[in-house]
Amino acid sequence: EKYYLTATVRADGSTRFGSKNKYGVFPAFAAKWRIINEGFAANSIGKLFNDLSLRANYGQTGSQDGLNDNSPVTTIITKPSNPSQVKIIWQGNDQLKWETVNTTGAGVDFAILNSRISGTVDYFFTKRTNILAFLPVPGGFSASAYYFANLPGYVENKGWELSLNLKPVKT
Repeated sequence: EKYYLTATVRADGSTRFGSKNKYGVFPAFAAKWRIINEGFAANSIGKLFNDLSLRANYGQTGSQDGLNDNSPVTTIITKPSNPSQVKIIWQGNDQLKWETVNTTGAGVDFAILNSRISGTVDYFFTKRTNILAFLPVPGGFSASAYYFANLPGYVENKGWELSLNLKPVKT
């Protein structure tokens, strides 16, 4: 009850992507060290803390949010009154990739005063790449012709989270 390790690998497939990028593999792992259960902790930090643990994690997930079933193909609509008039409203993109979210985190869990005060302090960093976007076809002959593409940039979110639990009355 000192060391914890979790690891997973997820493989997802979707027909919403072209044949080259149909599958995505997304790993994740987490580790925790319960310092309070170490022999050296009993005489030092064990007098103040009821629980003290360090955690770290990394994970990757894939997203296909916002895509419809026609993403890798072209949708063509013809006018019933004039079948020779064709309007492309959905252009496929066989280079489309999974949007990927990488998350890294670290944290401390603690409890003091017979667990009447406990909490966590966490740092997180998330980076989203290959962002899926619905864009007009460049130089398209129709103002309503669109396609899905992966944007070249990325979005980062990072910060700290603090959780504090108090039990002022215990009966």
